[in-house]
Amino acid sequence: MRPALERVFRASAYRVDGRLLRVGRRPFWAGVPAVLLTAHNPHSRRHPPGWNARMLRALDAALRRHPWREAQSGQGAWLEIQRLVEMDARAGFVLARRFRQNAVLVLKRHQPPLLVILARAP
Repeated sequence: MRPALERVFRASAYRVDGRLLRVGRRPFWAGVPAVLLTAHNPHSRRHPPGWNARMLRALDAALRRHPWREAQSGQGAWLEIQRLVEMDARAGFVLARRFRQNAVLVLKRHQPPLLVILARAP
């Protein structure tokens, strides 16, 4: 992943249940271990709203056996609907790669949010 794009991911705001989360910062996560996943804008390239909605429905179908809640990420004009999914981080990585995502946010109890980069460097 390009350094500029990684900086954007790290600076993004992530919202879950009205709480604001930022990579590597307090507040520490108090919930069960989880991963923030999306199917929007694969490889960080903007796609039309209808396409993103269809891909999100496909992600929801893939999550049918996992508890999840709606979340949001981004800032300014680049906002994405996310899913906070109660699952092992490795399983989340598999799904994120399937939906061509560059990174995921991993939440572990009593730890700050962790950004895990999945994309290879250019």
